Amino acid sequence: MISGGTAKVVASPKPMVPVFVFIPSLYRARLLNLIRGTVPFVVEEDKHLLLHMVQLIIMLKKRRLLKKGDRVVIITEIPVGIPNRTNIIRVQEVP
Repeated sequence: MISGGTAKVVASPKPMVPVFVFIPSLYRARLLNLIRGTVPFVVEEDKHLLLHMVQLIIMLKKRRLLKKGDRVVIITEIPVGIPNRTNIIRVQEVP
């Protein structure tokens, strides 16, 4: 189950930048919406999330939430769906 627990931890110190959360559960997205600083998006659960991260970044650019040169921190798990298993943290510059 994907709970959004890592997003809660990342948002807890109230960072100056938004925490974009991509989560397959509408219910959990609504709960995360109550946490200051998180901006949840409901997406289809994808076992190859890192391969589609570029598409998600493009979507954020189209919505003017990111711009070229911004840096994003991608936090995920592989394999997807195992609780308490965050094992990838990657910093990427927006193309």
